Amino acid sequence: MILDAITLHNFRQFYGTQRIFFSKDKSKNVTVILGENGSGKTALLNAFSWCLFGQTDLPDREDILSEKAVAEAADAGELEAYVKLEFNEGLKTYYVTRSVRGKKLEGNRLEYSEPVLTLEYTDETGKTVVPPHPQATINRIIPEALRTYFFFQGETSGNLTQKEGAEEIKKAIRVLMGLEILEQTAKDLEEAKKSFRHESAAYGDPEAQKLVQEIEELERQLSEKNEDLRGKIRNRDLVESEILGVQDKLRSLGASKDLQERKDTLLDQERKVYEQIKDVRTATIEVLAQRGYLAFCGNLVKETNVFLREKLAGGEIPLEMNHRFVAKLLEKGECICGNGLKGGAARRVEEWLKAADPELEEKFLNLFADVRLMEHDRIRLFDELRRLRSFKDNLLLNLKEIQEEIAEITAKMEGQDVAEVAALARKERELKSALKEMDEKVGRIKGDISSLEKTLKAKQEELGKKPFEGEAAGLAKRRMDICENIRKTLEEVLSIQSEDVQNRLQQKIANVYSRMLHKSYEAVIDSEYNLSFYKYMGDQRIPVRMSQGERQVTSLAFVGAIVDVAREQTEDKSFIEFGGEYPIVLDSPFGQLDEDHRKRTALCLPSLSNQVIVMVSGSQWKGPVEEEMKANIGRIYHLAYHDPKENPAVKFEYTEIQEGEKDA
Repeated sequence: MILDAITLHNFRQFYGTQRIFFSKDKSKNVTVILGENGSGKTALLNAFSWCLFGQTDLPDREDILSEKAVAEAADAGELEAYVKLEFNEGLKTYYVTRSVRGKKLEGNRLEYSEPVLTLEYTDETGKTVVPPHPQATINRIIPEALRTYFFFQGETSGNLTQKEGAEEIKKAIRVLMGLEILEQTAKDLEEAKKSFRHESAAYGDPEAQKLVQEIEELERQLSEKNEDLRGKIRNRDLVESEILGVQDKLRSLGASKDLQERKDTLLDQERKVYEQIKDVRTATIEVLAQRGYLAFCGNLVKETNVFLREKLAGGEIPLEMNHRFVAKLLEKGECICGNGLKGGAARRVEEWLKAADPELEEKFLNLFADVRLMEHDRIRLFDELRRLRSFKDNLLLNLKEIQEEIAEITAKMEGQDVAEVAALARKERELKSALKEMDEKVGRIKGDISSLEKTLKAKQEELGKKPFEGEAAGLAKRRMDICENIRKTLEEVLSIQSEDVQNRLQQKIANVYSRMLHKSYEAVIDSEYNLSFYKYMGDQRIPVRMSQGERQVTSLAFVGAIVDVAREQTEDKSFIEFGGEYPIVLDSPFGQLDEDHRKRTALCLPSLSNQVIVMVSGSQWKGPVEEEMKANIGRIYHLAYHDPKENPAVKFEYTEIQEGEKDA
């Protein structure tokens, strides 16, 4: 999607018909729109959203018509406001228009009609096509969930870095990258499988039908539990985020700074001790899994040892009789006493040799060795378990000491004369208590899910073993199996694609973020597309609470990463054609930034997208911003605001769009 032009007719303060053409030059990909506060920059940004989706983030969002146009209209007269957007997508040129009519009533009041959306496009042959479902077509090109990302309001952009907006971010990214359609296809296949399962069971016996009912009930319970789990995890993450915010605020207050920094160190130590305890538990489980049987065979080893020695002492195991030695004596025909081995004596010895096990001695020695080894290994097992137990006890003692010191620091904070510090410390304690309770609930739900999944798998396997007689039943069974196989494949693809998108976003956010922010913060994105930020104090990584300006920079980095990944996605046709080329339209992206961050952001902005449209005030533009971006500017416009307060000849406010930069 590359923007050609936008036309505004009596939209908000844009009186009459006015037009802006956007630069499409890849080397000069920036269009700058200069305007002071109140001149219409935010209204212009919202014109994009209103035209495409019928949505605005403006106050009095129902008042679309120009105040000046309404004042000049006759009573009972009708007026029209519209926004027309022209853009290219692939080889097609789209023309989107959303219009609304208003009838003027007494006191300049308006009675609005329902807005009307029209859409047409010309294809590569020049043929004009009118899609039957214009809004659906627009949502295919640019999903509505993405409007706040590509039409970016700098002063209110911080929500992109908050966990409260994580679900929205996740949905938007999955739509853009084609992940949502894979997920929906997998769900549709699951429903188709259920239908075929019903069909096949109808031809089966009552037991098979009962199994189907039981499976569906288990699936329903599992779905409810998973939904409950997702909700609990979201709430838990919000509480955790709130705790981090409280801790960061305590860290910033002079009265609690030293205490909080000590507490941060202790919390990091606590986390490491918990990890060590976990490692000890894992090691203990591994030892018991490999050699645990030795703990239960003490009596058996002892009894076997006694048995073997008794057999040896009783002569039942003739170690003194070497089989090969006796065979040589027979061959010589002479006993060790010097007498000949002939006749009946030789026959008796030969019979003994036939009855005797020639490997008995070796077997006996091996058994003796095995028993002794088991005794040794059993001793080693208990030594290893005692060592692990001792290590764990020491860790638990260390953990107790750490937690006691944390509790002391928390008590000191709560007891401080500074009311804000005490209140924050109490809030942190309460939030941590709530977090612990939430973790316990999450653990219980996960246990319930695991149990349901095992039961469901067993029922599904039982149903799969049922015979399906008849052609119709067999066909339904084959269809069910095909649906399941395709669904599993899609889920595997979805998992791979999701991980790939996450990794690419992580790399690009880190790259853009480091270029735009002078501080050495680390941005991390998880599988749910939650953004977290850390800084290092020595080797200790701690979460950071960012300023409004830093959150704005971070949001820009995130938007730039999404646009870049979307572009790469559409260039890679190896699997599924999703993603796309998207512009970034920015309103006041420098407002919350200091001079250094303005310069860094201005230098980076042209590279965020193949088409960048920046709306900015003159004071923010002049200086380092203009200097860094001037080489990339393809078009520049000025919003000339006519203010009745400054010019008595102007009765109603309105804005003119003028091409070219004007003197302030």
